Amino acid sequence: MKRPAHMVLLFFLATVVKAQDLTMTFTGNGASTHVESITATNLNTRQSISFPGNDTLFLTSGNGIPSGSVLEYQDLVFPNPFSGQATFSTYISQNQLITLMIRSFSGQVITAFHGTVGSGKQAFSIQMKTPGIYSLSLATDRGTISQKMICMNSENGENGIQYLGLLPDNQNTQNPSDKPGLKSHETRYSLGFTVGDVIHYKCSSGEYTTIITDSPVSSVNYQIEFVECADDDGNFYPVVSIGGQTWMAGNLAFLPKVNLSTQGSENTPHLYVYNYQGTDVGSARTTDSFKTYGVLYNWSAALIACPAGWHLPSIQEWDWMTDFSQASELTGFDAMPGGVRQADGNYNSQGKSGGFWSSMDTDLSEAFSRNLDFENDLASRIVEGKSTGLSVRCVRDPGNSGLLPTVNTYPVTGITSFIAEGAGNLIATNAESASERGICWSTSPNPTLLDHSTSASAGLGVYSVALDGLSAGTQYYYRAFATNSAGTGYGAELSFTTLEGGSFTDSRDSKSYHYVKIGDQSWMAENLAYLPVVSTAASVSGLNPHNYVYGYDGTNVNTAKAGANYSTYGVLYNWPAAVTVCPAGWHLPSNAEFTRLVNYVGGEAIAGFKMKSRKGWNDNAGANGNGDNSFGFSALPGGDIEGTGIFLNVGNYGSFWTADYDGPSNGRMWLLDNFNVGAFLHSYPKSIGVSVRCIKN
Repeated sequence: MKRPAHMVLLFFLATVVKAQDLTMTFTGNGASTHVESITATNLNTRQSISFPGNDTLFLTSGNGIPSGSVLEYQDLVFPNPFSGQATFSTYISQNQLITLMIRSFSGQVITAFHGTVGSGKQAFSIQMKTPGIYSLSLATDRGTISQKMICMNSENGENGIQYLGLLPDNQNTQNPSDKPGLKSHETRYSLGFTVGDVIHYKCSSGEYTTIITDSPVSSVNYQIEFVECADDDGNFYPVVSIGGQTWMAGNLAFLPKVNLSTQGSENTPHLYVYNYQGTDVGSARTTDSFKTYGVLYNWSAALIACPAGWHLPSIQEWDWMTDFSQASELTGFDAMPGGVRQADGNYNSQGKSGGFWSSMDTDLSEAFSRNLDFENDLASRIVEGKSTGLSVRCVRDPGNSGLLPTVNTYPVTGITSFIAEGAGNLIATNAESASERGICWSTSPNPTLLDHSTSASAGLGVYSVALDGLSAGTQYYYRAFATNSAGTGYGAELSFTTLEGGSFTDSRDSKSYHYVKIGDQSWMAENLAYLPVVSTAASVSGLNPHNYVYGYDGTNVNTAKAGANYSTYGVLYNWPAAVTVCPAGWHLPSNAEFTRLVNYVGGEAIAGFKMKSRKGWNDNAGANGNGDNSFGFSALPGGDIEGTGIFLNVGNYGSFWTADYDGPSNGRMWLLDNFNVGAFLHSYPKSIGVSVRCIKN
């Protein structure tokens, strides 16, 4: 983040109160009613002052420097930002013991100088080994000044402050107390202010810290709400109220374990400390990266890392941050560029950028985050792989009303002309009591449970449901949902369009079938199930028509139809039956027509995967069973009946007759199996019974 070159924080001795001064007082409430201390910073001038919380702060016109101050307005870190090394200069009006201290943005002491210096303009050399944003404070017996400084990059091996002595022009510098007419009175805390300036207040009470920002136009008594924000490691975090919500104002540093950067996972929680290569938590906590920037979490860890009463924000809760300035001190959020642990195990960008997880994922592998580019002052919403390590900021749960379940919507898969597969992810945070989860959909935006919905089995995590009863060629809007005692929470709205197609009824038995348009052909999307008669397994012929139901060895049609195999896979026909079995307006495809289908979906090498249904195939390890059903053909593994009268291969093979034949004995069929992604043309005896898909005339 780009900063002004100089910052000033002064402790002042009082003079006469001017009429245009604003008075700021502070009252505590919430977890503590006592305001112990306050640091106020004018974000426009970079002046800052620390004072007891029961005192009054005067915002004065001009630079806020009253006569008689022990510290002159000479305090400067140059250059700022800097690369590894900078110089700090300040005017000291009398011999005294001083402390010059550098702290991380989270308050950890990085390095310090403690010693006696004489009067005059003094200089110090500053060395930083880690890029980042730091606070430099100078404390004397009469007050404290502080300012922020930015180290952009460094090749130093250690942090340090070295006293350089008096600056050369010291002999010409006048001690302000030598000026005539100056008089010291009771202590008065003043800060330079012009109407329109933004003041950043860091208010503390014991372990509690609350940050507020304001651009006052009149005197104010601030009501400071102290909120406990502490993790199980005993770390307390500053908080800030933004848009009606209470946010952490520091990066989460909860570290129950630490992983090597080479260890990654999309599903198992992993925690990292930037550039630390080890597994010892104690050692990781001593690093500058941990003290300054906290912990990097993969998405699974981020979901469960926030303290009790706090949660990982949804992407909607992040939406208040529309530009980079809103991530800065102007809102009190005080974003930290903690860098990233990439999916390949490398760390980068600490001090330059920072990413913060949201609780919303897009699928099994990726989730949304809020990314901040400190070099270019950019804020954006991006999608990261779940194994990436990012920073975490938590947001406070609502009051007694409870939290709605956090549920994410996944993209629909297996879209056909009449059915699709919807999926969601019920996040563990605030979802333990969820009584229902599923997908709701409609042809209009913002679907709710009042529209179409399908529920999944109870539980946490990823789930899927069938969206059926859809119309062909229609756009649908859908959202994941989950319900608990607080109400129903919805995921993001997505949309899809069903494939072109429709349905028809076979007038012979009144059975309805779905069909799908693939290219310029219309195909049945189900296996034909017309069964006027059923043959026994031993009834085998390459000349006379025979109809079979897999696994049924009898002649009772009603009994055959009552079986699960008939409902799922339809009927197996020998070739003589297949050539005449399609209903009116439909016919058994020729080999040329089937070949045209295979070529349209990608060619023989991949057609099996594209045509097979997403479920129902034996998909054992190393097999290529289920397909992605990209075109809605929904091929099923109905098996076959061999010429020997044996039923085989249900779940493994799906074969479909064509009207073509090879001589008097063999017919041509296309075969899909669970070991290959391709589709294969074969010539088999006409006596074999396999499935039939009809094509529209």
